[in-house]
Parts: sequence; structure tokens; C-alpha cells
Amino acid sequence: MQPKVSIVMPFCGREGSFARSVDSILSQTFESFELIIVDSSADDSGYAFSSNFAMHDKRIKILEVKGKSLAACLNAGTEYSTAPLVAFMHPLDTCSPYRIEKQFNYLMAHADIGLVACQVTNSVEIHIADEQERVSQFLNWTNRIIAHDDILVNRFIETPFMWPTAMVRKELFLSMGNFIDGDFPVDFELVLRWLDSGVKMYKIPEPMYNWAYTHDRFNYTGDRFFEQGLFELKSRYLFEWLARNNPFHPEVAVWGAGKSSRQRFYILHELGISAKFFIDLRANPEHKVIQYQHIPPAGRHFILSYISNRAAREKIRAFLVELGYTEGKDFICIA
Repeated sequence: MQPKVSIVMPFCGREGSFARSVDSILSQTFESFELIIVDSSADDSGYAFSSNFAMHDKRIKILEVKGKSLAACLNAGTEYSTAPLVAFMHPLDTCSPYRIEKQFNYLMAHADIGLVACQVTNSVEIHIADEQERVSQFLNWTNRIIAHDDILVNRFIETPFMWPTAMVRKELFLSMGNFIDGDFPVDFELVLRWLDSGVKMYKIPEPMYNWAYTHDRFNYTGDRFFEQGLFELKSRYLFEWLARNNPFHPEVAVWGAGKSSRQRFYILHELGISAKFFIDLRANPEHKVIQYQHIPPAGRHFILSYISNRAAREKIRAFLVELGYTEGKDFICIA
């Protein structure tokens, strides 16, 4: 009998908490699924390890794609799947026994939604204070993004949900395209592309996924080449969005006159966007900078906020809303 959900789990041969991750899938209250373990380990040890699970449960299938990239593994698993819905899982993580059931029921009840995710918790104790604070802030931020409109206005800041929490309609891969390799997070690129094409997404406001923090899950923050690719990725999709939604296109106002903000905006500038003026704490007429308290009323320009500090970004949002600006219509935040 054809399963109703296919669950794709890339596996590179590192055992870690892989057994707990598989067990959390086999313990799901929703039983009509197949678990596709995409084995990309460099030798046969990974396959031998993952095959032990398949011997004990016929719902587990092993797909070998030796030495392939993450995008290639995700694409191979998706193409190999047989169900109309595809969920994803990371081999370091675990999930609630109700996760698949609740996501399946949500998609069945909402035909207009193409992807449903869920909130996350962190299952690993972080001993480095600044990393603990950064991860905590990120999880608090992403867990607050629930509705499709929230996902839309926050997508140029960071990924609005963890990709392994997603369940999607398989038909979208056929109509919107698969994962693409590049110097950027491949899952984030796919989310931006699908949103740009009009796919509606939602996050169930329940923490049904236990996310295990590791350094390489934030590798783009320490890799300048990857970080540049991330900014270029967001700028490319932001340019397309502005062309459709900014009534003053290609002109914008830019909140942030410092070096980092100007560098990030320059990527967008190279695509054809010009800055009418910059906004900062202090005015500098020589460099077209006005003080934030002298911002003209809403409706006269579109503001891009390039302030990446979370606390400062929220203050800017509140300030603009109080002035009568509407996020997504009069301004949008980027990081």
C-alpha cells in the first residue's frame, strides 16, 4: 500500500544521535509513512549502520548516493519518495510522536497551503555563553513567525523556519524546482524561490521538533565566502520582490548608514536599486543621511532597514509602525 507521507533523512555516516532520530520517527502516531534514509557516507560503514534499522521495519528504505552534496541528497530522496506529501528530518534531531500526524492533518484541511512547518526547541546544552545567547535569540525569533504573512515579511532576515521541520506537497518540486547547489544555504534558497512564486506556507504553533545545535548548522556566520553568498541570495530575491511591491521602484530609502549596512545595500544597488537617502542616529547631509526623527510621513518612499541587531530592529519596526508605516507595504527589514 502506498504511504501517505514520505520522510527524507540525509545521513552522512556519523552515528551520533541517529538511532534516537530514527526511533522518534518510528514512534509516530501516524503510521502510513516511509522513511527514506539517504546515505551519502564515503564508505560502506554508514550503509551497514543504517541498514540495521531497515531490517527491523519495512517502512525504512535506504538510498545510497555516495559523496553527494546536501542538495543532491535532498533531491534524490524527494525523487525516490512515493507519497504525495514529503516531510524532512535531520539525523541529529528528534521530533514529537504527534508531528507527522498534525502536519498531515493540517495540509489535508488547508488545500491552499503548500508547506507546513512547526516550532522548535533546542535539545543540546550550549556551554559557550555568546553562542547560547545567539541560538536562544534565533529560536525565540523563528518560533514567533507563524502565519504566511509573517513568513513573507521576515524572509529577508533569516530563514523563517527550520527546513527539517517542513512537510510539503511533492507536486511543488515538480512545478517550482528542486534544491540548487551554491554558496548559500540550499534550503533557504528553495524557500525564497517558492515564496517568490506564490507558495503559501504556515507554521503550526507547537514545538514538535527537537533541534540539536552544532557549529556547522550556523557555518555561514563564520565563513565569509558563504556569508557573501547568503547576502547575494537574499538581495536577488529582494530585488524581484521590490520590483513588484515598491511603488517607487527602483528608488528606496535605507535605514543604516554604517559600513556594514552600505556594503549589504551595495549588492542590491548593483542590481539596479538606488538610495534616495540613508537614515541613522545622526544626520550627515554630505552623504545623504537624515536623522531618524526626521523621516517623512508614510507613503512618500519605501524603506529598507539593514539593521541586523535584533533588539534595534524591533525598535525600528515599532517606531515606523507608530509613524503609520505598514510592514511589507512601506518598509521591510533585511539582515
